[in-house]
Amino acid sequence: MNTLIALDEGVITDKVIFKWDGKDKGWEAWNKDQTLKSAFGFSCVWCYQQIASKVGNARYFKHFTQINYGNGKTGPDVQRFWLDGDLKISALQQIDFIRKVYEEELPYAKKDITALKHIMIQDSNDNYTLYAKTGWSQKIGWFVGFVDTKSGPWLFALNIDMPDIKQAPIRKKIVVETLQAKNIL
Repeated sequence: MNTLIALDEGVITDKVIFKWDGKDKGWEAWNKDQTLKSAFGFSCVWCYQQIASKVGNARYFKHFTQINYGNGKTGPDVQRFWLDGDLKISALQQIDFIRKVYEEELPYAKKDITALKHIMIQDSNDNYTLYAKTGWSQKIGWFVGFVDTKSGPWLFALNIDMPDIKQAPIRKKIVVETLQAKNIL
């Protein structure tokens, strides 16, 4: 949602380059210039904090209300609302949002939804394309998205207790193994 809002509001384009300031950001993958795809894929907090500063609370509230996104709250620091702010969203609400992304039923330009889908691609072959976004906040890990197969889409939203970021790979592993067990992948 954050990416769609930024694209819609014109604070970034799908060609944006986030320039690293040379300061250690706490994770090696963040310590370099970022494209939109890498910022999204690495959940590059400093990139999305730049976006949030440019969008601002008022425009976030407008978008959250427009599509009924989660509880629609940001909290006192717009640069952290998705990390430890007041935004809350359930797995079912995530599924509803992901369905709208897949079906392109959101009130955003097709080019912006296409750009979002492009940066969501995690894996692709002749049988399927896996689109997803990771998340980690307040010791909860997320992996949400959809698999587009020849038989149609399969949507998913996983949230798990994840007290340590070192556990991050388990999010995707659980989803992939579940989709394999169901013969979707």
